[in-house]
Amino acid sequence: MSHFFPTEVWNHARKPRSVFRYFSYQRIGAFTAISDFALIVAASISSGVIYHFLAFDDWSDVDAYAVIGCYSGLTFVLLSKVLGLYQPNALLSARGQIRGVLIPGAVSSCS
Repeated sequence: MSHFFPTEVWNHARKPRSVFRYFSYQRIGAFTAISDFALIVAASISSGVIYHFLAFDDWSDVDAYAVIGCYSGLTFVLLSKVLGLYQPNALLSARGQIRGVLIPGAVSSCS
């Protein structure tokens, strides 16, 4: 009979079910850095394998692409951290994000 009261049903329905309730506001930067690193490594591996398969019909050394991706990803994440781009306020700024992609991206591609 307790389910006939709308307040009890309403309280049950209002409970948050978001994944982000486990992450604090200050941890969003670390989550973003890990995501950036993983995306750069995945892009390096997939683009290297696809290029060598299309150009040479051969699955080349995947470990080399993973190492290059780790090096580039680590350089990008460290430069972004030094520039303060993983702060929560900087993550919400469009101008800061554009600057943040251009500067570390240019440095990590030149190294």
